[in-house]
Amino acid sequence: MNDNNAVDLVVTDMVMPEMDGVELILILRKTHPRLPVIAMSGGGRLGPDDYLKIARAGGAARILAKPFEIDQLLWMVRELISTTAKADGGLA
Repeated sequence: MNDNNAVDLVVTDMVMPEMDGVELILILRKTHPRLPVIAMSGGGRLGPDDYLKIARAGGAARILAKPFEIDQLLWMVRELISTTAKADGGLA
């Protein structure tokens, strides 16, 4: 990522009104291939497992089914930020 962008990680729902999570993940994979993405879903027309399988196949680093404990999300954020920082030589 370049210095003009201060985003270290994206957390997205899979079902959203303007753009679904799969579309967002695919765009991010093209524009910021190393940016970690956490996808979450409680379902919709499909069950949450179906959306999350699609998210994983599209490039999400981690997936969460709703409802989830906030500690699960925080653990994933810390893990991915730490991994990204190590891969970038100490810079997140």
